[in-house]
Amino acid sequence: MTNLSSISGALRPVPVTLAILTAIAAGWLIGTNPVVGVVLVIGGLAGLSIVANPMLGIYAIISSLVVGQFVRLPAFGGAGAVLPNDILIPAIAIGWLLAGLLRQRVEFVTSPLSWPLASMLVVFVLTFILGVYQLPFLTDRQIVASALYIVRWLEYVMLFFVVADLVRSEKRGRRVMWWLISAAAALAILGFFQLKLFPDFRFMVPQGWDPHIGRLLSTWFDPNFLGGFFALVTAAVLGLAIFARGRERIALWVCAAVLFAALVLTFSRSSYAALLVVGVILTLLRSRRMFLLLVVVLGIVVLTVPRVQERVLGALSIDETARLRLVSWQNALTVVRDHPVTGIGYNTYRFVQVDYGFLKDSTEHSAGGSDSSLLTILVTTGPLGVLTYLWIVWSSLSIAWSSYRSKTASAFTKGLGLGALAGLVGLLVHSVFINSLLFPHMMEVLAVMFGILVGLGTKPARQLNVV
Repeated sequence: MTNLSSISGALRPVPVTLAILTAIAAGWLIGTNPVVGVVLVIGGLAGLSIVANPMLGIYAIISSLVVGQFVRLPAFGGAGAVLPNDILIPAIAIGWLLAGLLRQRVEFVTSPLSWPLASMLVVFVLTFILGVYQLPFLTDRQIVASALYIVRWLEYVMLFFVVADLVRSEKRGRRVMWWLISAAAALAILGFFQLKLFPDFRFMVPQGWDPHIGRLLSTWFDPNFLGGFFALVTAAVLGLAIFARGRERIALWVCAAVLFAALVLTFSRSSYAALLVVGVILTLLRSRRMFLLLVVVLGIVVLTVPRVQERVLGALSIDETARLRLVSWQNALTVVRDHPVTGIGYNTYRFVQVDYGFLKDSTEHSAGGSDSSLLTILVTTGPLGVLTYLWIVWSSLSIAWSSYRSKTASAFTKGLGLGALAGLVGLLVHSVFINSLLFPHMMEVLAVMFGILVGLGTKPARQLNVV
């Protein structure tokens, strides 16, 4: 029998060995495929760095939000894509495990989210296996590409546990949240430059992107997802600002103003709706003056910006964008009627859409889901998947509510709990019109925010012992 101490001692040469192997692999990979090689080497270095300083990994992952879709490596013939986080998160998770072994402590915190997340993973796997048998037209490459999206889901589950384990103090929590807010502000500023220099995005249509004109996209290349992100982070900023004092409160309000301006310029109606819901929740729970301020500012924006008026009136009259969204919902419901019990399997929808004749090309960036997150979950995992996902949502809301209402929690924890609660409800409204709940960057933000709340409020309950 081998105890944890002896294994830890045996693993001490591991970082040096990994560094040598990384150096050897770097030369070969970069010489063979420079782009893939550089990405994989960065992932390897991230894994090594987290063994020495685990918090570096979290900062690296948050920083990748600024990169957005600018670095996107096609995979499986365009049926999938590898983002920087698909390299960073696994590397950091492995580094976290190695660091834990070296410290003789590998812990998974327990929380109301533990069982729902595990259950969702089981549902994904089972419905995917059943779905593949129902779709004989899928090629081996398409099956592998779809299965890897379940791996991506597991990545963000692991990110949640890593953050919950590493962020155990308010000081660390503040640093991580300010890093996230800074990344959001950087995205907004880059978006202002993009809107000035590249207002017409039609040149990216051959690469599968929508032809947005005169809308803030930043490095995400999609105003709707970006607007939802700004609404989510703005909710957290406002929640923190309500409980903050002094210079920090002023800084938070300045950041909220920058994010608000960027959100307006996305001209995303679903994001406007999300932000309005955020304001309503903050008003009901905490500050009526904040809601009054939000209504006044929104009123001024609507009255003074013709493009905003056009977007709002377009929603009331069902313009072309709204019509396409209705078609997307109808297509998804058609597939649901044919596969009502277990769905078609997670992320096989892009190939099913081509088989049904809804799309001509499965490589379009919007092909992977319906214009609704819960409808996407329904069509891919069936009713059981929807119920399990709603369990995740309910558990997340309970964590945020408990953090906000706790009598012993600090002002920071209360503010983040309030912001997370308002932000998640706003994102739920946003996800009715956009598949935002399953968007990788959005899952990252949720994993970080709720990981912080769980880390600050929950004691570790399970330790991995190696025998």
